[in-house]
Amino acid sequence: MEGWDWWRLCDELSVIQAALLIAGRDPSSDANYVEGWPPEKRPPGYEAAKTAIANALRSGAITGQLILSYEYETIENAGSASEGPVDLYRSRVEVESLRNGWRRVA
Repeated sequence: MEGWDWWRLCDELSVIQAALLIAGRDPSSDANYVEGWPPEKRPPGYEAAKTAIANALRSGAITGQLILSYEYETIENAGSASEGPVDLYRSRVEVESLRNGWRRVA
């Protein structure tokens, strides 16, 4: 088995882990660093996959645990519970839901 093949054992992934796998990269080596890289240095397809996963999780098109990050938000700008930036590290997506969600779109 290749290093990234072991990720098939997971039932849940963070948004970042899922986006890296979709982009063909092993989250073991890149997940802790990819958001610190300039966008042009990130794997091809990573930004689109990350955005699609976060949006699908927010809308309920896929299941998981949505955790919002209010690091840059103020109390008066917080809005509703489904608004604000998604915490890409702590939010979780169910792998089976992600697979089924992608099949519906394709």
